[in-house]
Amino acid sequence: CALQWQASVLRAFEAFDRMDPNRVLFLRYEDLVRDSASEVGRIWQWLALEPVALPSPSPSLHATASHIGRGRLAVDPEVGARIEGLMARGLARCGYTVTPTRAL
Repeated sequence: CALQWQASVLRAFEAFDRMDPNRVLFLRYEDLVRDSASEVGRIWQWLALEPVALPSPSPSLHATASHIGRGRLAVDPEVGARIEGLMARGLARCGYTVTPTRAL
């Protein structure tokens, strides 16, 4: 799965690189969760639309900063390091910091 994810991410970025940069908006889940107002504002601006009030999501659907990285806690640290190493190029392309010792 890690190698498939990375291949998909790298292919997507190759396609984005060939596109007009004004037609692509890169949005990361972590940024959206940590600073929803700014990120949603960026989306409105990119769409060239006036912001409108959106209904609040159901509390059961609301993600918070405490949700970020939770999945990593369920993985053995050594296995997680290997997975991160396999995904290093894709993670870096998405703007994530990769521990050099973990990159393969």
